[in-house]
Amino acid sequence: MSGGRSPVAFVATAQPEYARHALAELRQAAGGGRAEPLAEGVFLFQPRGDPEAVRAGLAAQPPVFLRHLHPVHRALALPDLRPEAGAELRSETGADACGSAASGLAPLVEATRDLLAGGRAALLPPGAAVQVQVRRLGLRGGPSAFAVKAALDPVLAAAGFRPVSRDPEWVLSVTLCGAAGEPRAFLGLSTPAENLSPWPGGAIHYPRAAVISRAAFKLMEALELFAPLGFCPRPGDRALDLGAAPGGWTQVLLDRGLRVTAVDPAPLDPRLQDRPGLTFLQGRAGEVPLPPVAFDLLTCDINWHPLETARTVAARAEVLVPGGWALVTVKLLGGGTPTAIWRRVADILAGAGLWLITARQLFHNRDEVTLLLRRAD
Repeated sequence: MSGGRSPVAFVATAQPEYARHALAELRQAAGGGRAEPLAEGVFLFQPRGDPEAVRAGLAAQPPVFLRHLHPVHRALALPDLRPEAGAELRSETGADACGSAASGLAPLVEATRDLLAGGRAALLPPGAAVQVQVRRLGLRGGPSAFAVKAALDPVLAAAGFRPVSRDPEWVLSVTLCGAAGEPRAFLGLSTPAENLSPWPGGAIHYPRAAVISRAAFKLMEALELFAPLGFCPRPGDRALDLGAAPGGWTQVLLDRGLRVTAVDPAPLDPRLQDRPGLTFLQGRAGEVPLPPVAFDLLTCDINWHPLETARTVAARAEVLVPGGWALVTVKLLGGGTPTAIWRRVADILAGAGLWLITARQLFHNRDEVTLLLRRAD
């Protein structure tokens, strides 16, 4: 398998429980195609027709369950990465499995040089910031992701690009896979937007000690992932957090300098006590009196039936200023397919003047989808 300017396949990633829905999104965009499992929630997708049409199809119908997608411009076998006896433990700790690991990367280094010599790489301006993103799937030996990046960064520099570890303009994706027996590598060159996410596999990890609850990670991820869509709350903005307890989302908003009105029958975490900019209203999300046109942002992450969430948020839509944002998680519970569930919620919110900007199953979502909406001007 080889490729020049156009990809020949894609490595796609989704939550394992929703991978079939992601595959359906890809097949719809591509007009059909074949999938080979690489790991839980990860598959190699070969479109039936023109691979370039996949991007256009996804742009016309943005995916919800497809979390990450990187093109495959080069695919090769790496037989020298077969683990030696006893190498498994060392590789899982992040160290090279054996002294020959670097030499085992020689075909990968050559394939990268070939990829950067022309074709797709011709689109990159000189000095472009390129990040090597490495994923290891089903490998019990061989070099760590760090070792692969260390081997390929000099190749990028020699080709006239600037290797970076964050905020890339372009991404060199490297998926190392041992699912089919003999280790293989899949390489692709693309932008973060084309990959649907700036993070390898669409996965972002935050320090646990920094937050009151793990629910905060959903908001932190959404703030990063949706920023290119214009979702950039500013210090001093007024936010309404419905169903706030114990206060994970409220904490994130306060930390960004927003003024937050938190609503919940349960108390907030004591660590939020006396935080500047916080107003706490103890009561149910749909019953506490609130002034109209008073907030720039409404957030709601409540473990309710999706229709109850939809009706509650719809009833509160009038508190947003024209052009104000709403970020709502929808639990994929009840009857119907996951797509039918979140679309029904979006329809109810549209009836209240909250227009859907995007719907995505985030890395920190589980059995839910996050909706980003905006109140009509």
